[in-house]
Amino acid sequence: MTPYKIPNVRIDGYTVVTNKQITSAYRGFGMPEYSFAFENQMDLLADKIGMDPYQFRLMNLYHTGDLSATGEILPDVGIEKCLRSAADMINWKAGDWKRHVTPDGKWRAKGIACGIKLTGTPSTSSVILKFNDDASVQVVQSGMELGQGVNTVIPQFVAERLGIPYENVSVVPVDTMYTPYEKTTTGSRLTFHTGNAAVRAADDVIDQLRGLAAIAWKTEKERVSFENGVLSGPDGETLAIRDIGTTTMMKEQEPLLGRGLYSTSDVWDKPDPATHASKKPTVQWFWAAHACEVEVDPKTGKTTILDYAAAQDVGVAINPMTCVQQVEGAVVMGLSHCLLEGLIYDKQGHLLNGNMVDFKVATAKDTNFNIKVALIENPVSDNPYGARGIGEPPVVPPAAAISTAVSRACGTRLKSIPLKADEVLTAIKNAADGKEGA
Repeated sequence: MTPYKIPNVRIDGYTVVTNKQITSAYRGFGMPEYSFAFENQMDLLADKIGMDPYQFRLMNLYHTGDLSATGEILPDVGIEKCLRSAADMINWKAGDWKRHVTPDGKWRAKGIACGIKLTGTPSTSSVILKFNDDASVQVVQSGMELGQGVNTVIPQFVAERLGIPYENVSVVPVDTMYTPYEKTTTGSRLTFHTGNAAVRAADDVIDQLRGLAAIAWKTEKERVSFENGVLSGPDGETLAIRDIGTTTMMKEQEPLLGRGLYSTSDVWDKPDPATHASKKPTVQWFWAAHACEVEVDPKTGKTTILDYAAAQDVGVAINPMTCVQQVEGAVVMGLSHCLLEGLIYDKQGHLLNGNMVDFKVATAKDTNFNIKVALIENPVSDNPYGARGIGEPPVVPPAAAISTAVSRACGTRLKSIPLKADEVLTAIKNAADGKEGA
């Protein structure tokens, strides 16, 4: 599926045997390549009818309640907000996005692209919380911390739900000898899936604390309420759970372990008997839009990114700083996809640059441009705090946004990445000779 409403869709897929190495999952899981294709197609269509490519995208976007290509009524769609924000940050104005020549003879232009991604469905996450009499909590779960911030966000969920300081919550190192089931640390799913499971585990803790307070206050559990970290009894009794260690409630008691499970196994509708496909292929869609301005040297083919804007629908930013860092990192990865990386083979299919000397990836020297990030808050309805995953979606649009800008600057459509200087220069020369671009 693309971010755009297409009334009639048919896809034929083929498996092709080659003499090159097999591929596997990577951040974005096939979507950066897909986005590169459909976003360049959107530019071609806009050019064909003489329309601003931003406005053309804007008039074709999905909105909340629209029917998707698979027949799903789409919930919580934030792509229009993302696209408008990206355009504003890059200062996209009428005509300003077109190619213009600098005083020193270089070509500049702007590009814009949308991104969409889903998360693997069905899947399941489990969380165990150990609540101690000093109101500290250990989170036991199996989502791996890869730098994406799960060990920060999940304690935030737990602390918020229990009404205790964030510092009271710690995450136990993952070891499947004792940590509970987790589907995978993939698909931008931990904040949403593990977060939901953690909230349910916290609710289990609260339920058990209400039971202990009921015993201490000689009443029924149903008459004990909990709000903002405070237990309240029917006769005016109150106790902040952070102070529970000053009481005897947890003395001589069995361990207080909260358990939570979140599963999306019931999300899929009954598959269509003809296609065996579900109308709802995922529990959550991710939306993003990126825009950039580039400069191309027509003498060398070298591309320089001058300015970059990225807008990401995060649902609700549980930890804004880590969200921004996720997007910034994704932009750099996308830049690397688009301008530098590429496997080189000989005619026999032998890989010639399978090492980190010859295989080029972006470094700090390649990122001396401003990356503007907008976190679009568009709360999702099936998460207690409205959060949406963010690990992979920001890496989907960069190659598309950069390539559309480069093609516009060069005046010819470049149809494959990476856009290395020699290939860009060849495309420029071919265009000058009346030949089709690379």
